[in-house]
Amino acid sequence: MKKSITLKPSCLPHKSSNSIIIDTHKMIKAINSNDPQFVVLKEAAIKYNCVLLLPPASLIKDLAITPNLLASHLILLDTSHKFITLSYVPGTIQDSIIRIYQPIPYSTFYPRLLEEAEQMIRNTTSNNCVLVESVDSLYFGEYHLTMLHISDVIVYQGCEWKWKQCSIYDNNEYQIELFFQQKIEFLNKEITSMKMDIRQQTRNILNEEIVIFKIINLDNSLLKQIETFVLKFPLIVKGISLEERETIISQYCNEFCDKIRKDQIYCVMNNIRLKSVIKRMIITRLYPYLWQPSISVLEGTTINSMMMDLSIKEIMKLHNFVSLKQLGLSNKNIPLFSEMIEYIKEIDSLRCPNDKLQYLNGIILMVEQICKFLYTPNDVDTLLKFIIIKSQMPHLASTLRYIEVYSDKENKKYILNTFNKVLEFCSSLCQKSLLIDEQTYDEEIQRVSSVKEIKVDCGPLALTDVQILGLLDLTTTEQPIQLDVVLKKNPEDIRQEDIPILIHLLKQFNEENIELKKKLIAANE
Repeated sequence: MKKSITLKPSCLPHKSSNSIIIDTHKMIKAINSNDPQFVVLKEAAIKYNCVLLLPPASLIKDLAITPNLLASHLILLDTSHKFITLSYVPGTIQDSIIRIYQPIPYSTFYPRLLEEAEQMIRNTTSNNCVLVESVDSLYFGEYHLTMLHISDVIVYQGCEWKWKQCSIYDNNEYQIELFFQQKIEFLNKEITSMKMDIRQQTRNILNEEIVIFKIINLDNSLLKQIETFVLKFPLIVKGISLEERETIISQYCNEFCDKIRKDQIYCVMNNIRLKSVIKRMIITRLYPYLWQPSISVLEGTTINSMMMDLSIKEIMKLHNFVSLKQLGLSNKNIPLFSEMIEYIKEIDSLRCPNDKLQYLNGIILMVEQICKFLYTPNDVDTLLKFIIIKSQMPHLASTLRYIEVYSDKENKKYILNTFNKVLEFCSSLCQKSLLIDEQTYDEEIQRVSSVKEIKVDCGPLALTDVQILGLLDLTTTEQPIQLDVVLKKNPEDIRQEDIPILIHLLKQFNEENIELKKKLIAANE
C-alpha cells in the first residue's frame, strides 16, 4: 500500500543537518548497527517510507536502545495526520504536536492496522504528547528517511509482561496460566495479643508524631527559625556534595532539638520522635538541593513536567505523613480520579531516576488514599484501570494487569493484597535502578515458551509501619472521640488553648508504649 507524507513547512521548520551530532546519537548508532534485529528494522523503515522520531540525545543517554524502543520511534504515516509506530502504537501529528494513544493488537495486514489505529484514536484520549521541533533527513546511501526532531522520548512501547511477544516481527503468543499458591493473611482477625501490642505501639508512635508536628506548627518562633535555615541552606551547601548536605541537615536537627527541649513544652516529647519530625519538615522544603536535578533542569529547558514540579513541592511537604489523619484530609479533599491520572502520567516525562523516585512517592500516597475508600471487590478493576494502567508506565502497568487478572476478587482483603503488591513493586523500583531491562522480559518468555502452567509463590509480604497502620482500626486512648477530633484537625485550625490537650496526648502515648514494651519483654522471656 502506497503511503505518502504530508508535512506543513510552517509547522515544521527546516533544520540543517549536523552530521557530527547525528552520528553520535545512540538511536542513530543503533539503526546503523549490524545487529540483525536493527537491520530488519532499518530495512522495514526504508521499504515502508517510515519517518524517524528522534528525541534529544540527552534524554536517552540512560536508556538501553532496544529494538522495541527504536520501533516505537519509527512511524508509518497515512495520507492525513494519523500514524502508527512499528511497535503498533497509534498516534496523530498536527500543528507540530505528536499525540500517542494506547497500543493496538499485532497485525501484518496494514489496512487493518490503520483501521484499528483510527478506532483507537477516536475512542480514547492521548496518553502522551511531544513537540516536533524541526525536520531533517537521514541518509543511507541512495536511500533516506525523513527525520523529525522531537522534544521527548516515546515511552509507551506496549509490551506487557508475560504476554509480550518475543519480538516485534513474530506473532508468538503463549497461553500462560498463573495462580497464587498461598493467600495473604495479614488481615486475619484472629491475631494474638502480642501482635496487637506491637501494632498498638506502632500506632502510638505515629500519633505521637502527629501531635508533635501540630504543636510545632503552632510555634511561630520555631517556624521562623526553620524558615531561616531553609533560606540560608542553598548558600551554605553551594559546591558541597549531596552526602555532605544531608549531614549538615542532620547536625542542624540535632542541635535544634537539643536547644528547644529546654522549653517546658518540648521537654516532655520523645527526643527521637521530635528529631524525626523536625528533619522531615526541613527535608521536604529542601529536596531540590538533596536530589539530583532532572535533565530538563540541567539543560535549562521548560517542559510540562517542570510545571508539575511546582505542585509536587506542596505534595512533598507531606513526605512520610501518609495517613489520612496526618495529611489532614477529609473525604471531600480526596483528589478526583482525573486529577490523579494527569499527575501520575508525568512520571515517564522524566528521565532522571531521582525524579521518578519523587513521583513514585506521590503514587503511593494516592493509591493508599483511594484504597481506603474502595473496600468492595468490584473496585479492584476500577482502581487499576483508572489510576495505574493510565499511568503511562508500561512495565508497572503490565505488572498490575497481572494482579488484576489473577487476584481473588471475592474477598475485600485481596484489594489490600493488590494495594500491597503495588507498594512492593514501587519499593523495588526505588531501591534498584528505575531502568527496567527489556532483556529480562524476553528471557522469561523464552524460558516459559513450552510451559502451560506456572506456579507463583506469593507468600506473606513484609509490611511497613505505615501500611500496617492503614490496615488497622485500633483505639489508642480511653478517650477515642477526643483523640479523633484533635488528630483530624489541620495544624492551622488548632488553637493555642489546645496545646495542653496535645501535651496530655503525648504523655498518654508514652505511658502506654512503656507498658506495652514491658509486656513484650515479658512475653519473650
